[in-house]
Formats: sequence, C-alpha cells, structure tokens
Amino acid sequence: MRELLRTASVSQAESLRVALEAEGIASVSNANLAGVPPGAITLAVDEADFERGQAILRDIQVTPSSRWVSHPRIARSVILGTLMLAVIITALCFL
Repeated sequence: MRELLRTASVSQAESLRVALEAEGIASVSNANLAGVPPGAITLAVDEADFERGQAILRDIQVTPSSRWVSHPRIARSVILGTLMLAVIITALCFL
C-alpha cells in the first residue's frame, strides 16, 4: 500500500475514495475509525494502482472558487459604491 492522499478535509478524502471506487481501485483510509475525524485523513492504494490513483486525484482536486473580487468590474462597483456612501454620510454629518 502507498499513501495517495493526506488531508484534513473529510469531503476531499471521501470524494477521492468514491472516485477510486468508481474506477475499480480499492483504497484504505483511517477516516472515522472511532466516529471522530482524525487530524489528518490518509488514503492509501495498492502500489500497482498508485499512478492511476494520482491521475484521479488530479482530476478531482479542488479548484479555488471564482470570487467576486476576481471580476474587476464588480470589485470596482463595490468600491465606488462604498466611497459614494461614505461621502454621503460625511456630507449629512456636516449639514
């Protein structure tokens, strides 16, 4: 057996386990041994399946979600709106 993944994410470990199972690759995990998630979940596969397991892991790797900040137009609109609100509040305080 060779360790394929070590993570603190139960979701990521379970996703990989399901993907491996779908491809007919048996895996061993230490997740939920006593009903309490461990600090680090490890998932191991047979040496012969390690390369295929790595390919599957690459396919399911978590990609960062697209945040609104990554869209310049939205970010500029939020900043401009905040500045306008600050100017209005400041103006009302001096009236």
